[in-house]
Amino acid sequence: MNRGEFMRERVTFISIFDDFNLQKINHYTKEINDKLCKVPFGQNVANREEVDTLPYHFTTLSAWDISYEDKVINDLSKIKYPNLKILINNIEIMNGKENSFVLYFSIEQNEELKLLQSKIYQILPSEKYNPDNFKFHITIHIDKDYNKINSMKEKLLENFIPFELNVGEFNLYEIYPAKLVRQFKQIINDENYEEISPTAIVTSYPRIFTDIPYEKDIYNWLEKHCNTKVALYKNMAPEMEARYKLINKILDKYGIKQVLELAAGYSSRGLFYSQKGYNYIELDLENVSKNKKKYCILFKKRFQKI
Repeated sequence: MNRGEFMRERVTFISIFDDFNLQKINHYTKEINDKLCKVPFGQNVANREEVDTLPYHFTTLSAWDISYEDKVINDLSKIKYPNLKILINNIEIMNGKENSFVLYFSIEQNEELKLLQSKIYQILPSEKYNPDNFKFHITIHIDKDYNKINSMKEKLLENFIPFELNVGEFNLYEIYPAKLVRQFKQIINDENYEEISPTAIVTSYPRIFTDIPYEKDIYNWLEKHCNTKVALYKNMAPEMEARYKLINKILDKYGIKQVLELAAGYSSRGLFYSQKGYNYIELDLENVSKNKKKYCILFKKRFQKI
């Protein structure tokens, strides 16, 4: 039995990103030529790089003694896990264990994530992960050479633009090396789909900081008529604008005149292209569609065709 088999002394509960979201992270980390390692110093690990088998993640709770594994599984099973959107807003450095330095993606404050953390903290308290003062982050690399870490940071920031990640599940692992213990994933029933409709407002807000037609009018209407409280991210504007205009460019380039847009949200694209003679059909959840019909009626004098 190798040394790694003796190192699993605790369990950790972490986020899981699918391949599409991991590609967003790897888009930046691939710029670093050095070997990256996320395992902290001081973990009774002889070869940190060899046991660095966890995917990129943020940690919600950790350091439970492995002997409490069954209780941890039972307690975590009582919680309903939402599908989360988080915003990576910066790349920073903080102090780590044994005079090391941690290079990480900073996660913008997120009320849904904090609420989930609070639920976990209530049943499995760990002061280190107290939601009132814990800062979520995704570790990129840990090293004792500050100049090396800082050089990596500067390299990553050269082309950095804030980006969004989706979290679809959380997993419990034994460490180190990582061994999957249990997956915790929300199963959405038909009646629960409306719970994600407020995300359409989240993506509508940053578009008001662009030159996309009608977006300011649309968001002003939503702000007055929708009481849903959601986290709003101005920093998402470049991503939202690029995505919107890239789709427009494809439609224009290939002359596609009949469009069915799924999960259309509160985008103004349908309004814009319907004026250009396109047969543009949008689908979304019931609440989103109802709101869109209401403001389209209000705006009908402004648009030739709706």
